[in-house]
Amino acid sequence: MGLFNKRVKTEDPVASAVEEAMEAQEAEKAAKEAEAEKAEETEAEVDADENAEDVEAEEAEEPEDYDDSEDYDDSDQSEEYDPREDGPFDISEVDLNDGVKRLDFGAIVVTPVEGFELSVLADAEKKVAQAITVKWKSSAMEIALLAGATSGGSLEQIADELEEEAENAGGTVEVDEKGPFGPEYLRMIPLEGKGKKKLVHLTRIWLIEGPRWVLRVTLFGEAATRKDEDPTLEAPFAEFVRNIVVRRGDKPAAPGDLIPLTLPIEG
Repeated sequence: MGLFNKRVKTEDPVASAVEEAMEAQEAEKAAKEAEAEKAEETEAEVDADENAEDVEAEEAEEPEDYDDSEDYDDSDQSEEYDPREDGPFDISEVDLNDGVKRLDFGAIVVTPVEGFELSVLADAEKKVAQAITVKWKSSAMEIALLAGATSGGSLEQIADELEEEAENAGGTVEVDEKGPFGPEYLRMIPLEGKGKKKLVHLTRIWLIEGPRWVLRVTLFGEAATRKDEDPTLEAPFAEFVRNIVVRRGDKPAAPGDLIPLTLPIEG
C-alpha cells in the first residue's frame, strides 16, 4: 500500500477540484514531515560519529607534560656485587708492610686470631702442605687454594666437581645463594655409624674467586650444622677468611688444581 489512500472521484467538478486540492496539500505536508524526520536521523548519526572520533582521539592522545620516568623503579639497579670487596685479597691489592703480625704459608698469608687453633694438613707422600685447618670451639674450617683460569669463570667448573664428588659418595649438594661470599654449597654425605646407624656428614663450602685463583673454604661442626639456628656461629670464620691474602705465584696450573703451601713463616 502507498503512503496515501486512493479516493473515489464524484461527478461534482467543484467538489472534485476542492478534494484534489486538499489531497495535494496533505501530500505536500506528509512529504515535508518525512524529509524533516530523515534530516533529524542523519544529523543524529553525524553527531554520534563525531563523538566517537573525539573519544578515540582523547584515548590515543597523551598529555604533552606526561613524564613516564615516575613509573620506572630503578631501586633494584645496583653496582655489580663483589664478594671480595672486604677480602680475601690478592697480594697485588694490599701492602703487607703495615706492621700487622701474620703467618706466611707461601701461597696463603693469614692473620692469627686469639682462640683459633691453626694447623697444616699435609700430604705425607708428596711432602707438601695442602690446606690450613682452623679450629674454634665446636667448629672447624679447612682452607685450600686452587688454581683458576686466567680469564676467570672457574667457579662453575669447581662447583660442578663438588657436586659430582658428592653424588659419587651417594650424597647431594644444595646451593644457598646468600652465603657471606656469594653462593654457599651445603654438602651432605651419608655415613654409617655404630650399629649400622644411618648418619649424615654435613659441611658448608665457600668458593671465592680471585685473579687466577679460587679459595675453597670448608666449614665443619656447629658452624656448618647449626647455621640456620644460629647464623653467628660462622661469623668469626668469615672474618678470618676476609683477612687472608693470596700469593698465587706464576707457576702454571690447570683450573681446579691444588696450589701447594709451605710451612708457616711468622712475619
